[in-house]
Amino acid sequence: MTESVLNVQVTENDIVNTNAETDLLSYSVPANTLGTTGVLRINIICDYLNTDASTSTVTLKVKYGATTLYDDATIAFPALTTTRYPIVISLTLFAKNATNSQGCGGNILIGTTGGATTGIGSAGTDEINALTPLVGANASEDSTAAKTFVVTVTHSVAGLTTSFRRLYSVIESVDLTVSVPVPTAIRGRAFGGIGTFHGSKSEYPIFNT
Repeated sequence: MTESVLNVQVTENDIVNTNAETDLLSYSVPANTLGTTGVLRINIICDYLNTDASTSTVTLKVKYGATTLYDDATIAFPALTTTRYPIVISLTLFAKNATNSQGCGGNILIGTTGGATTGIGSAGTDEINALTPLVGANASEDSTAAKTFVVTVTHSVAGLTTSFRRLYSVIESVDLTVSVPVPTAIRGRAFGGIGTFHGSKSEYPIFNT
């Protein structure tokens, strides 16, 4: 198994004063990245603020190629808040034993606004506004061609300072087809090397020399 970082976003993406569907994160997954057993891990750190006079929700969508894997609205956020809500989105996009079959899962965590001496989110309580484990719909995209992975946000209100920010994101690739090398021989004391081997039980670690 090998892991590699495909994409990192450290520039803030603030989706504010609009109720149009807007990309929170967009990445073109290179051809043959998923293959038949590949995995992408996506982590996005966000926050949210609603200073509008009405309650609000945010619709989150997860897409791969032309397929919408997940689509749902959040809890209703109170009106006229002055502190941001911490939000963490963790997703896994995976091949399902074929280059044209994919699935998606993960969770969305929405914390509370206050409590921390510095920053947002209280470590002193177990208060969570929403913790949503999710499983997406199946996709049948041809991953031998480049496909775009997208997470979008749609505000229910276009408040002047109703804001959903992506603070950081990382996309990692996990290749499960790479095997770990195994020693070609295990030799005990009588044949050189170190360690002893008795029958099917090794009493000490064995190293070849």
